[in-house]
Amino acid sequence: MLNLDDIKKALMTTDIGDKTRQVNQLYEKTKAKQLQIDGTPAVAIHQPPLPDKVKLDTLTNMQRRGLGSKKGHQAMLHAIAHIEYNAINLALDAVYRFREMPYQYYIDWMRVAYEEAQHFALIAKRMAELDCQYGDFPVHAGLWTMCVDTEHDVLIRMALVPRVMEARGRTGRHAKNSEKTDQHRRYRLC
Repeated sequence: MLNLDDIKKALMTTDIGDKTRQVNQLYEKTKAKQLQIDGTPAVAIHQPPLPDKVKLDTLTNMQRRGLGSKKGHQAMLHAIAHIEYNAINLALDAVYRFREMPYQYYIDWMRVAYEEAQHFALIAKRMAELDCQYGDFPVHAGLWTMCVDTEHDVLIRMALVPRVMEARGRTGRHAKNSEKTDQHRRYRLC
């Protein structure tokens, strides 16, 4: 049997191949109801470790690149890969952090982690075709910051992180302007 400490181990794994293997196994075992919702109490994870080659920087230091060049395509795919990598960790954290949820919640979030790992693999394959890999560009912690800000309440987490930040792609520059954008959208809908 597995417990939530096994989920935390996958969350803290930096090698994407190893993380993917762990996620695949955890998803299968969770579906088979072999995950016990216990383990050591959840602790705050303010930034899960990134692969060695991936360098964390501030949002203000991120360069803008147009899509009209190979470098621009690489940077865009790299940004998407980082979103997918974070999405794996966000799903694992949703399983690890929030105890006392219905068992289907854990199956659903492990499925999300499994699917996000597949997405990452597809993006990484395309990046390789463009002679680039995850870690060739710096990344920021915009999406994970929202995860930390919502670690105390499952309802707030579910309302803000997957439904707003990730789904709308508000992981960086867009997040700064989200209030203004929402305000404009409301006016257009009226």
